[in-house]
Amino acid sequence: MTADDRAAIRRMLEAHNTLTLATSAGGRAWAATVFYASDRDFNLYFVSDRRTRHAQEMNANPEVALAINADVDNWNEVRGLQMAGRA
Repeated sequence: MTADDRAAIRRMLEAHNTLTLATSAGGRAWAATVFYASDRDFNLYFVSDRRTRHAQEMNANPEVALAINADVDNWNEVRGLQMAGRA
């Protein structure tokens, strides 16, 4: 990853505070919007009530995916980050 890529990612993370979190369990997918914070190493942090479906699914299967994007008015303006990892 180039320094320009890292700078663009940092700007995106700092410009937004919600992400769409995708979880799954039993072959069924789920998506939930959560508030997040990030650190210098691009680790993302969020808090969820353990009673929520996404928290229960992360407990059963920590493999997740997420998307962070800005709202835009035109499809060709869509920009965002998509990631996968372990929660």
